[in-house]
Amino acid sequence: MNQIEVIDLEQFYNISISDFYSYVSEIMTDFNYFFHLTLKEIPNKTRCEIWKHRGGEEEALVWVEVVQNGEYVASEVPVEILKLMNENNLRTLFFFTNGALKEEDKEIIDEEGYFIFTPDEIIETLIAINKKKIPKEKNIRKKVKVPSGFVLIRNYLRNREIPKEKNVIRINLIKQIVDKYISLYEPILKIVEQIEDYNDISDDIKEILKKEQFKLLPNLVVISTYTFLDKFQYLKVDLFNFVKLLILYIGAIIEYEPMEDVEKYKSEIEKFVEKFKNIENEIEEYKKEYLEENKKLSKNLLINSIVFIVLLFIIVIIYVVINGRY
Repeated sequence: MNQIEVIDLEQFYNISISDFYSYVSEIMTDFNYFFHLTLKEIPNKTRCEIWKHRGGEEEALVWVEVVQNGEYVASEVPVEILKLMNENNLRTLFFFTNGALKEEDKEIIDEEGYFIFTPDEIIETLIAINKKKIPKEKNIRKKVKVPSGFVLIRNYLRNREIPKEKNVIRINLIKQIVDKYISLYEPILKIVEQIEDYNDISDDIKEILKKEQFKLLPNLVVISTYTFLDKFQYLKVDLFNFVKLLILYIGAIIEYEPMEDVEKYKSEIEKFVEKFKNIENEIEEYKKEYLEENKKLSKNLLINSIVFIVLLFIIVIIYVVINGRY
């Protein structure tokens, strides 16, 4: 398919599985996957296949489910998907449907490395693919209304519910957590340093950066569950924004957004890195303050206890004197 016709939501309601599959194939090819094996097929309803990534041995389950009139996908489908993934030892899922998933069903396949495409996401992705196919004599970096990285984040989070349970980060784990997120920048920086011409980036580097970008997405959900001590609660926002900037930075590079945006994202990322590197000093300072405060409280408690005992002794003496028992 050299050129994808722009489609709207109504065209999905009664689309044939063969037409729908052509869109799926186009999207999977853009993700640099190729068809490997058919696991299951129900005529005019379901296709379940394994696709391989061109850049390595990674395999993904591609499940295509067509329903009529935009109805909900049957609730047993997500369960069957997990069963097949376990049986075939697969960690990546691409689920495509022309309908919708109920919230409770969506939660079943809402995992890291699982990508859900309903009509809105499919249309957005096809439009983006179409734009990339427009012949250009030279790549020109242009200002965009909505950064590509933001679109990716929005689509990812839109299909995921933030877990209700909270992950309380104890003070002795804060540095370890922060260091983990700082380390996400290092491989990206090494790849970017290989780019010789930002207006002519090789397909290999684009593909590697795109994979790094997708690996970052689950961190947004994980960070949203963190709870820190009040003094360090700002880290929840900072870590989220840091990962978001990494995604925006990669998107700006590979989608040829303006270089001033690329540099802006990079500058903001490095400011966060410098700030995070000071976290150990903040923790030590907090511990000192905490100890000093405890010392003051202990001292005040001791003084109050002594005063209370002295006052009690005086009251007893006065009582004895008044009652003639001295």
